[in-house]
Amino acid sequence: MLSNIFLFTWEEKYLLHQELKRRTDNFVQKYWTDSLFVYKTDEFDLESLRQGLYSGWLFVQKRMIVVYGLPLDGDTSNRLSVSTVESFSNDFLERKGFIDPETILIFVSYKPDKRTKLYTFLKKELDSKTGIKEFWTLKTSELKQFVRQKSWNINLSEPVLDLFLTKTWSWLFHIQNELDKLVDWAEATQSFEILEKDV
Repeated sequence: MLSNIFLFTWEEKYLLHQELKRRTDNFVQKYWTDSLFVYKTDEFDLESLRQGLYSGWLFVQKRMIVVYGLPLDGDTSNRLSVSTVESFSNDFLERKGFIDPETILIFVSYKPDKRTKLYTFLKKELDSKTGIKEFWTLKTSELKQFVRQKSWNINLSEPVLDLFLTKTWSWLFHIQNELDKLVDWAEATQSFEILEKDV
């Protein structure tokens, strides 16, 4: 079991990024920013990633490495070239996923291709409860709970809440953005009872 490797996956990007931010913030607070390395798809450097994972470092002991686009992602906003994915996967699988125990590795793949060797390996080797973090689209009741938690200082009746969700859909980034506007409006007008006309 690989206890220092994680896969953050599935479609609810807002929740995924909130959890990732929480973990990276906590890590940086304890070990400083010099120990955090993020490899996004638009600035991906395979050699730098290999060096970070497989070579010893002189001064930094604990480190966190976040890698976007691995395993191969079906989401075009988070996609690496197939050759890059295969090259990394071959190295990683050759080592059976072993990395320095002082390194925390987090893969971020929104819609991983389940046919790839890397995904199959991670699915088999990571604990399904703690190693693979799946962030699914919220159901309507969960969306309502999310809105109520984020708008605790304003009053939304059930019909107003339903109207709000029909206008924002289920994308949490959009819901959060529109909710921020509603809260700001309520504070500016000192009217904390939100009506349908306000939405």
